[in-house]
Amino acid sequence: MHKSIAQCNLTALCLQYLTFGCFDHDISEEKALDFAMKGYFAFQDYAIANWSHHFSAMVEDGQLPLAAGPHARKAIEDLECALGDFVYNYEDGILQEEVADPSEEACEAFRRNSLHDSFHLVPLVWSHIDRHREKG
Repeated sequence: MHKSIAQCNLTALCLQYLTFGCFDHDISEEKALDFAMKGYFAFQDYAIANWSHHFSAMVEDGQLPLAAGPHARKAIEDLECALGDFVYNYEDGILQEEVADPSEEACEAFRRNSLHDSFHLVPLVWSHIDRHREKG
């Protein structure tokens, strides 16, 4: 499997997980405890710590090999859905940021390979990650 596909899959997995109901901003303490007892937070540390690394590795590789067949197409579809849900759930922290020119350039490969409209979100998320990296 191409490393971009693997990074795409890992990014989608982390982003999808971080949109689960257990991460709702207005979750009650009782509901959060119920989620905890059912093990919903088992993947939390990994997903929070690594989603941006997988996303960055995917973007920095700059290739989404669509010609690689159904695995690549499925990875891209999953990522597009995950990106849309993630940005919708965390829009206060992501959509308010201006997209820097380097982000647009770094994400051009994704715009060309997009299967749907949600890949316009890639530069937004990339800019969000860059701003957090600058903060340390």
